[in-house]
Amino acid sequence: MEQHTLDVHLLGGFRITLNGQPLTSINQSRQQSLLAYLMLHADSAQSRQYVAFCFWPDSSEVRAYANLRYLLHHLRRAGPTLERYLEITQSTLQWCQLAPFRLDVAEYKTLVTRANETTDSDEVCKLLIQAANLYQGDLLPGCYEDWIIPVRERLSQTHVQLLQVLVDQLEAQGKYQIAIDYATRLRSYDPFRETSYRRLMELYETAGDRAAALRVYHDCLSVLERELGVEPGPETRAVYERIVNSTSSPVTVAQPVPPGIAAVSDERLVGRREEWQKLQNTWQAVIQDRPHLMLIRGEGGIGKTRLAEEVVIWANQRGHLTVRTRAYPAEGQLAYAPVVGWLRADVYRDKLRTLDRIWLVELVRLLPELLSANSDLPLLTPLTDQGATTAAVRSIGSCCVQCGAAAVGPDRRSAMGRSRDD
Repeated sequence: MEQHTLDVHLLGGFRITLNGQPLTSINQSRQQSLLAYLMLHADSAQSRQYVAFCFWPDSSEVRAYANLRYLLHHLRRAGPTLERYLEITQSTLQWCQLAPFRLDVAEYKTLVTRANETTDSDEVCKLLIQAANLYQGDLLPGCYEDWIIPVRERLSQTHVQLLQVLVDQLEAQGKYQIAIDYATRLRSYDPFRETSYRRLMELYETAGDRAAALRVYHDCLSVLERELGVEPGPETRAVYERIVNSTSSPVTVAQPVPPGIAAVSDERLVGRREEWQKLQNTWQAVIQDRPHLMLIRGEGGIGKTRLAEEVVIWANQRGHLTVRTRAYPAEGQLAYAPVVGWLRADVYRDKLRTLDRIWLVELVRLLPELLSANSDLPLLTPLTDQGATTAAVRSIGSCCVQCGAAAVGPDRRSAMGRSRDD
C-alpha cells in the first residue's frame, strides 16, 4: 500500500502538506482547529460529547453534536487521505499516529525535553537553537477557541524561558553575536518585557557596541511611551546610565579630528546626515578653543536623544572629555539640577579645587559639599535675583573652560521645572 507522509505546522499558523504538496482544501478555521485539537491530544481518545462542548459551548447538546457531525463530514471530504489518521467511533474521536506523520509542536517539545536532560553545554545550545528556529510563532494565532488559550500560553512561556536559557548559554561560551541574535528575537517576541531590553543592552555592552546598547534603550523608551504611556523602570534606566557613563578606553588629550574621518555611526543615523554634519562642524570649532552651545530641538519621538548619544560616543572614542546629566519631572522646581549633575561628574571634581575663590563662593550655592574642603567660604543666599544668577553662571562657565569637557544635558520634556533665567 502506498505510504503518505503528512507534515503539519501549527506554530505561527496552520500549514499542512502531504508528500510535500500543500493541502489547500483544508482552509476553514473550524476544520483546522479540530485537527489541531485532535493532534495535540493524540495520546488518548477524546469524548465526542466533550469535543462538541469545547467547540460549541453556547449551543444545546443536540445542536453541538449535529455541528460536530457536519464538521467531520466536510473535513473528510476536504482531505480524504486524512481518513487513515482519524479513528472515529460513536462516542470518541482520536488522531492515529500509526501512519507517517510530523507535527512541529511535538518536535518542539521533544527538543526542549532533550535539552533539559542534557548536561553538555554545546549539545544544549544545539538543541535549543533547533527548537527556537522551529518556533515560527504562537500556536494557531488566528484561533480563538477557549480550549487553545491555555495550551498556547504554556507554549509561549516555554519559548520565552528557552530563549533566556539559550542566550545565557551562548554568552557563557563567548558567542556574543549569536547570543545577541536570539536576545533580539526574544525582545521582538515580547516587546513590552523590559527584562528583554536590559538583557540585549548588556550583551551589546559586553560585545563592545555601546551605541547599539543605547539604541536598544531608546527603542524600549519609544515602545513603552507609545503603546503603554509609561517610561522604562528604574532597573532599565540604571543599565542605561551605567552604559552611558562607562568608559571604553582611557581619556587622552583631545586633538582635532582629521577631515577624512567619518562619524562612527554615520550610516546608522538614517535621515540625520545634515544634522550630524552640523554637529561635527560645531565640534571642530569647540576643540579649536571656540566654545559653542549645541541645542537639538524638535518634537518628541523624532530621535533627539539618540542623536545626542551618538555625539557623546563619537567624542569619547576620539579621546574627548564629556559629561552628561538628566532632569526628571519628579524634580519639580529644581531648575539647576542638570547643572549640578554636570558639576558633580568625576571630570570636574579635581578641577573645582583649583578654581579662584571668587568662583568657588558662587558655586557653593549649588554645591554645598564644597564647604567640607573650604570651610572659610561664606554660604550665600539662594539664587533669587538676576545678579546672583549671572555670577553663578559665570562661575559655571569658568569651571567648564578650565576642565575642557563637553557637557550633554536633558531634553526639554524632562526639564519642565526650569526657571526662565536658566
